[in-house]
Amino acid sequence: PLVTTTAVTTTGVTVAPPATFVPASIDLPSFDAADFPGSGPRVDALVAEARLRAQFPIRTPTAEAPLRVYVGGDSLSDAPRLGVEGAGAVVDVTADTRVSTGLVATWFFDWPEHIERVVAAADYDVVVLTFGANDAQPLGGDAPPGTEEWQIRYTERIDRIAAALQGGPRVVWIGLPPVKPRSVQAIVPVVNELVAEAAERWDHIDYLDVTALFSDGDGAYAKVLPGVDGTNHQVRAGDGVHYTVTAGDWMAVGVLEFVANQMADPAALFPAAE
Repeated sequence: PLVTTTAVTTTGVTVAPPATFVPASIDLPSFDAADFPGSGPRVDALVAEARLRAQFPIRTPTAEAPLRVYVGGDSLSDAPRLGVEGAGAVVDVTADTRVSTGLVATWFFDWPEHIERVVAAADYDVVVLTFGANDAQPLGGDAPPGTEEWQIRYTERIDRIAAALQGGPRVVWIGLPPVKPRSVQAIVPVVNELVAEAAERWDHIDYLDVTALFSDGDGAYAKVLPGVDGTNHQVRAGDGVHYTVTAGDWMAVGVLEFVANQMADPAALFPAAE
């Protein structure tokens, strides 16, 4: 609708209102060229930029301004961080691996608070997260892992992180892989389901499911797997939980694919490949 104003008289001086105009809109012109000469090209450029940003939320990086990528979480986050750093993409990676942490024991390290206070306040283009390897423990002291109450409280912490990053960076949330220790096995599908559901609720989150990537033909834990080169590679550490450097390289492919798909010019992420 048109916006109109009336003249205001203050201490005997009449201040004329600005010219009637149409507010900025994707569907309507946001200016009157007769009232604002020379403003047309600038406003058109702003509208075009807004449309592009809505369709491709991750900006096109350059050598002078690489994508600012944050990779954080428990100790499982270190391998994908190394993979993203070594992939040859135009990125500047900030590492924030916190050993023995998760979304349950906030008394030890409070990830939701850290992301609200530190990560969301920084100007990152992409945030990569992974949690859960240390979360097979009661939540709140009285909710056994995997129970309905545990899932409700865990989801609240996921959503708190998602809300803190809304309107800012694009988020790639890496799920848990199959693991060997029985103490952790039961929590893996539960955490993955809760994260996948969160990605459905929040438009700025992509869920990277690594279950198939690190499973054998029967969908079970595998320490050694064939790569695209046809040879076998060790992808898991001896503890049956952590990744090898090779596994980090494999995950980086998935992370950067999500990133490229959110860019107007995906090829700009790997200029050397052109």
